[in-house]
Amino acid sequence: MLTKRDLLSALTGLLVGPILLVGIAYLVGGKGLLAPLNQAVDGMLAWIEREKQAPAKTTGSTSPLPEEFPDRSKGMKMTARVDQLAVFACPRKDCPVIASIPSGGKVQMLGKRAAGGETEWSHVQYERQRGWVVRHDLE
Repeated sequence: MLTKRDLLSALTGLLVGPILLVGIAYLVGGKGLLAPLNQAVDGMLAWIEREKQAPAKTTGSTSPLPEEFPDRSKGMKMTARVDQLAVFACPRKDCPVIASIPSGGKVQMLGKRAAGGETEWSHVQYERQRGWVVRHDLE
């Protein structure tokens, strides 16, 4: 049976080894061996700063997205009933339209539904584009 002391000793060994190797590499080879690691860390820190300063990505609406729930039609093929059926980025009419489907176009159901107000949405894939369509426009 493992004791607390055994576990602590094993964890310490796991942490001390890599720390010692990095220290020895630094002392023996100078900063050259650690340059790739330093560049990676600097790149990550720069990315984090850019993300902090970037404006929030919104859909232009403050209303919450409708709740999603599973759909038994996953994998089924359905057909667009209207010409130029809009494919939205999210299940809300003020979300960006990312594609349109011609009448008779086939979509694959991805197994999610969402309901917002009186509109019921289906998560679909058309060609290589995934998005949300108004469910009653499919047959």
